[in-house]
Amino acid sequence: MKDTYLPAVENWVFEEDEEVQGFISLINGRICALFVKPGMQGKGIGTALIKHAKTLKGNLSLKVYLENGNALHFYEKCGFVPVSEETDEYTGFKQLLMKLEEKRQPGEPQLLSRTEELTGF
Repeated sequence: MKDTYLPAVENWVFEEDEEVQGFISLINGRICALFVKPGMQGKGIGTALIKHAKTLKGNLSLKVYLENGNALHFYEKCGFVPVSEETDEYTGFKQLLMKLEEKRQPGEPQLLSRTEELTGF
């Protein structure tokens, strides 16, 4: 893990009073981990970390266990939508792949990624 996973991951922390209250780990646009101290949950820290990740990476995705109802609800409130369901090969638990859905105003044009533009030909 130290030689493979950690060099590939960007970690961002949320500090308050010089103490880490939460963190988010990213590989490109994928959220690999998001944790907030239990006593600090519900105070906007997780949302702030996701907003920071979105500013850095744009499109975001993640996987969440179906049985983790609190996390699933939180990600849906942040605008993530389910894309597919699969079984985690290591744990055997069902999980959802979720992507952040951009909220656009009615009539606002959609900005396509380079890949989407090229596949239109």
